[in-house]
Parts: sequence; structure tokens; C-alpha cells
Amino acid sequence: LAQSKKEYYANGEVKSEGKTVKNKKEGYWMFFYTDGTLMSIEKYKSDKLDGLAKYYSKEGKLERKEKWQTGVQQDSAWTYFADGQVKKRGMFKDGMYEGLWIHYFEDGKVKQKASYSKGKLEGDFERYNLNGTLFQKGKYKNGVEDGFWKFNDEEGKAINEGEYQAGKQIGTWYKYTKKENTRTV
Repeated sequence: LAQSKKEYYANGEVKSEGKTVKNKKEGYWMFFYTDGTLMSIEKYKSDKLDGLAKYYSKEGKLERKEKWQTGVQQDSAWTYFADGQVKKRGMFKDGMYEGLWIHYFEDGKVKQKASYSKGKLEGDFERYNLNGTLFQKGKYKNGVEDGFWKFNDEEGKAINEGEYQAGKQIGTWYKYTKKENTRTV
């Protein structure tokens, strides 16, 4: 049988409230800051996070949404700026980043796109400036730079490029100069 349970801070404010079955959290639980403001809503199954969890700032703004399965973060996750705009979004698999993660500037423009496998950077990586111009592009393998990388200036013009292998620069790296628009080693 489910029993209602409340936990309190030393100041008497409610710290958390929800239901338990056999002394294990079950169903939705609410957690609060010391001033009584809602901190999070989490869903439990046999004392483990299981389902959608939402986390809020002290000002009551949604900061993050996550999906959990038997205590492990899985599926979609989002973090938000104070104005509600998406800051970062992606997927988890077995508690680790998986697939494409996109980070945004506060104005909603893409800041970074990165691919992950088992929590490590793996595959394409792109970073943009506030104007939306691509200024870094390359690939990762096992969490380190690997393959061709290109770096651009604020206007998107190449400033240098070359190859990485296992996180180290290899071969010839080229540097571009604005004056002559030439490539030098």
C-alpha cells in the first residue's frame, strides 16, 4: 500500500513529498528549495528514477528535462536558458551522451553540433560564432580529434587546416593569410 511521505528542512519548509511503497519512492515526487520554491518533479519506480524528470531554477523557470529508465538516464534531454529558449538538447543511452547533441546561443542560433558514442565525442563536430558563421569543423574518434580539421575566422574564411590523428596534429598544416589569400605551411 502506498503511503504519503514528506521530508523537511531544518527551517520547517518541505524538502520533498511523494509516495512510498515498502519504504521506496514510487510515482511522482516533488522536491523544493529551502524557501519552498519547486526545485524538481521526478517520477520513481521502486526508488529509482523512471520517467520524465523536470528541474527548475529558484525563479521557477524550467532549466532541464530528462528521461530516466530504472535509475539510468535514457532517451531525450534538454537544458534551457532562463527565457525558456533551448540551450542544449540530445540523447542519452545507458546514462551517456549518444548521437547528435546541439548547443544553442541565447538567440536560438546553433552554437555547436557534436556527435557522441558511448559518452565520447565520435564523428562530426561543428562550432559556430554568434553570427552563425562556421569557425571550427572536424571529426572526433574515441573522444579525440581525428581526420581533417578546418578553422575559420569570424567571417567564415579559412585561417588554418590540417589533419589530426589520435588527437595530435600530423602532416602538413596550412595557414591562410588575408593579405595575399595564400596558403603557407
